Amino acid sequence: MTIRRACRHFLAVAACFAATSAVAQEKIPTPAFLDMVQEKMTKQCEVARAETLTASSDHDKGAAFAGVALGCDCMPREIKELGARQDLPAELTQDEALALIKPHFEHCTAQALREFLVSDCPTSGVREPGVKDLKAYCTCLGAGIAKLSDAEISNDAIASHEDFEARVAAERDGKPKPPAHKGSMEKLAEDCRAEQGAPPHP
Repeated sequence: MTIRRACRHFLAVAACFAATSAVAQEKIPTPAFLDMVQEKMTKQCEVARAETLTASSDHDKGAAFAGVALGCDCMPREIKELGARQDLPAELTQDEALALIKPHFEHCTAQALREFLVSDCPTSGVREPGVKDLKAYCTCLGAGIAKLSDAEISNDAIASHEDFEARVAAERDGKPKPPAHKGSMEKLAEDCRAEQGAPPHP
């Protein structure tokens, strides 16, 4: 799996998580909303853990790894901390609920991606064609990501997910694919590849 694809998995899975946390009702009790999000995380965690054992392709392995990092490890802690707060309103509208949970999705996405690129990247089996020194490449990515805010990474998640879905839909419908999204993460990866004398991904 290339770093580019691994990053896309983290970002796309985070975007999917955020989308599934929407509230159907106009108003919902805050504890019920947090329970709903926790239930979704638990289900996603179970699926992701199972897929880490059965996944055979790079695509599936990347998605499973991202699912575990976000759904099993970080988000359950964030939800528990939210539930312990005493300053939350008794009820939430959909907009309020999403505003409440969004920073925590942003934080968990950024934390998992930073950990992967800084700690696990050189030994994770990632392959980058044209890169001669993978350790230096990973260090470059880690340094760049450290300068990005949680929100910047999250915004990349949404744009990357929407771009991927649009390109898949275009291919399915026999239409020209829209131009590929190049956000902060993609530009960073290209800069780090250039440092290694490797050309940008096509």
